[in-house]
Amino acid sequence: MIVYVFLNLVTILFNTCKVSYFFLISTSKYGIFSVLGIFNKNRLSIHRLVVHNQNQIRSFIVRQNNLLYNYLMSVFICFCTRLIRIFDCVLDTSARQIQIYLLLHSTYTYLCIVNLTDFSTAMRIDILTVLPEMLESPLGCSILKRAQDKGLAEIVVHNLRDYTTNKHRKVDDYPFGGEAGMVMQIEPVDRAISRLKSERNYDEVIFTSPDGEQLTQPMANRMSMLENIIILCGHYKGVDYRIREHLVTREITIGDYVLTGGELPALVITDAIVRLIPGAIGDEQSALSDSFQDNLLAPPIYTRPAEYNGWTVPDVLLSGHQARIDEWRHEQAVMRTRRLRPGLLDG
Repeated sequence: MIVYVFLNLVTILFNTCKVSYFFLISTSKYGIFSVLGIFNKNRLSIHRLVVHNQNQIRSFIVRQNNLLYNYLMSVFICFCTRLIRIFDCVLDTSARQIQIYLLLHSTYTYLCIVNLTDFSTAMRIDILTVLPEMLESPLGCSILKRAQDKGLAEIVVHNLRDYTTNKHRKVDDYPFGGEAGMVMQIEPVDRAISRLKSERNYDEVIFTSPDGEQLTQPMANRMSMLENIIILCGHYKGVDYRIREHLVTREITIGDYVLTGGELPALVITDAIVRLIPGAIGDEQSALSDSFQDNLLAPPIYTRPAEYNGWTVPDVLLSGHQARIDEWRHEQAVMRTRRLRPGLLDG
């Protein structure tokens, strides 16, 4: 009862802070009938639903510029998440779990009534490269183009040769010590980054490097909450190490292999981030249900025809019973994760 009163007081507080334009998340997808099918005694079911709710809240407050508002919301999200996990440990019955869920669900629905017009700003991603033509086509189609057309993201490609001072616009030179290959020079990179930083503040300066931190979905989720990012594409043998020591804030790799340049990893990073911005995808639920969002692989999906060459769609997907469908999807996700990527369940 105390928890119920506290949560309602908080919802009233945040509800009074709302401004001119309101956006209310539809509750139909996570209504009581869906919950009855999702909830069971498997703790992964609870965790999966918590992650969905947590990501939904964040996806709608991520573009807010009010730092205090963001901070308070983040604290409350963490509180709700911890609370439901605590109850998951001490309560066994599905009925009690459903009551807790409905309580938190009504709360986060109120919290998701936020202003999306007065405070929203487009994320800006500046990509520094010696081969801008490699990026033109991928950035000009699909979700990346849609996000830019909607004003949700601004992606600017910079040719590092424009920041050189030599006659031939060279950006590379021989390495000290006589090692094979060519090395990107520090001067054009420093000029490019310094010029961009003089125009705006940047949250991260990322260098695409094969020995960097492995790109993961949680990392993409966190970076989608940033405002301005610079991505430096490596090329040739590498870059002058002083760039990595003094100009770069983060190094990211997309796998344990070497590519000709950092342009393809930059595209992967950009796509992974931009698609998470609310509005980039028509249905935000699509991104939230992707593999790795809750440490589970996505369940199998099917479309028409229901039968082809004797290959049929599982009957439960044709039943129209949403609770059973949700339960089947969760079971399949757990089974596929346990079979293909068991390490995810340990996280």
